[in-house]
Amino acid sequence: LLLLLLLLLLLLLLLLFQYLLDAGVGGTFYNGGAFSPNYNSELLLERVAALLAALGQRYDAHPHITAVDIGIFGHFGEWHLSMLSDDAVRYNTTEISQRRIIDAHVDAFPGTPLVMLVGDIADEGKPLAYAVGRGAGWRADCLGDLKRGGWNHMDDFYLQHITLANASDAWRTAPVHFETCGTFGTWQARTAPAFVRAFVRAFVRSYVCVRMCVR
Repeated sequence: LLLLLLLLLLLLLLLLFQYLLDAGVGGTFYNGGAFSPNYNSELLLERVAALLAALGQRYDAHPHITAVDIGIFGHFGEWHLSMLSDDAVRYNTTEISQRRIIDAHVDAFPGTPLVMLVGDIADEGKPLAYAVGRGAGWRADCLGDLKRGGWNHMDDFYLQHITLANASDAWRTAPVHFETCGTFGTWQARTAPAFVRAFVRAFVRSYVCVRMCVR
């Protein structure tokens, strides 16, 4: 039954993808077949708002839903387009379009806590700042990333971007969610546990999604 549901979902996504192409939304193919739509398309923005409104009508304030992720935009709905090699395409989405996507989530789920991924280095924290200003919390999807000898999320991005977006106190009124990178074993190898604990404690009302390492 689960496999059947997954196949039906895949079929629905393929039909939606074809519908958007046929309707002239436009976009960019990358990585040998993946597709990133034109987020400035009026049709896309209207369909996003309609979809979220329908979901909100059915699921807003549902007792089994702790929070709704503000997604849609970017790869995996995570507010970045880092896989696009053409900067002219990667950074062409307007602030107005991004705000309309955020507004559509907020309007559709007035009775449900919202969170949004912290975003992209290049966005100057503006999308997150707007979402937090509308009452959302935030989430970070690589807690514990402390790769040495190069850029990493913990040293070079999270605190800086959260500060830039004026989101340091969002935890007081909205959720803060973390997804781990690596496992507790890899953290121990990098003497990271104390640092990670201190980081999480800075944002008191936090959820942590732990990736399990199964051997």
